Amino acid sequence: MNNAGIGKMAFLEQLSVADMRLVMETNFFSHAIVTKAFLPQLKKQKSLVDIVFTGSEAALVGARQGSIYCASKFAVRGFVQAMRMSVQDPRLEFRS
Repeated sequence: MNNAGIGKMAFLEQLSVADMRLVMETNFFSHAIVTKAFLPQLKKQKSLVDIVFTGSEAALVGARQGSIYCASKFAVRGFVQAMRMSVQDPRLEFRS
């Protein structure tokens, strides 16, 4: 299970670039990096493997003062969808 998240809820002009990077690094890149690290080993498993990414309603609809937070959650959702289509292994199930 992938579960990482940090919320920086503010209007875009109130966020520093460092704030934006922190949210994207924590909420999106951490999932991608961990998945990349473990994927070769997961592909060697003989049984069904559920790879679960903890989601958020923010991955479905934008929110006031949520520009970067929602973008990071949308990114995870898109990543999971792309992984489902990219990894052609019926034993690996990507869920969010």
